[in-house]
Amino acid sequence: MSAPALPARIQSGQPAGGQFAATAHAPADVVLPVTPAPEFDADFEAAHGREMTAVLQALPKIQIRDAITASRTSDLLRDSYPEYWADGEAPQNRRDALDSLHRAFPHLDPAERFRYVDLIRFAVHNEMKGYQDPSHILNPDHPYEVLITTDNYADEDELLEVGNDENRQAWAHLADTAAFHAITADNVASTGERVPA
Repeated sequence: MSAPALPARIQSGQPAGGQFAATAHAPADVVLPVTPAPEFDADFEAAHGREMTAVLQALPKIQIRDAITASRTSDLLRDSYPEYWADGEAPQNRRDALDSLHRAFPHLDPAERFRYVDLIRFAVHNEMKGYQDPSHILNPDHPYEVLITTDNYADEDELLEVGNDENRQAWAHLADTAAFHAITADNVASTGERVPA
């Protein structure tokens, strides 16, 4: 008696794929923006910053291991910031980084993908402020930029040394949280199911 034939194996790393995926699928076509998204300027931050921060903070919390995994997706954008690198040389330009970020979610409908990409971009943008200018924590442009409780630090020096890093890490965690939820939504979309927004 011979063993029953096994279904073809789906390569790991494919959305909703891996060796235990129920059905094979083909990667979806991704509609990329024709022009790169503009940088977040002072007017945008004044008009939308508090709202975007609230949306990021309202996302369901995730485990640290999930944030670490999702950080690979957020890193696609971090790679385009020279201040993120010790040598000041970004290995990618912003346009290519945004294209890579859009391609990371091939199964999401464009509106949902743009929403998640904008949330990740906004969180990474604020994370990078801590790299660009560590003293920014003392005099932020907008109150929402400071996620930590500054009263928890003994003095200005501790706020500069420790508080800036903790604030930057809080923004990084928000970026990774948004990336995790985007990955999850993309995986669900690849199966044809809909996830409630």
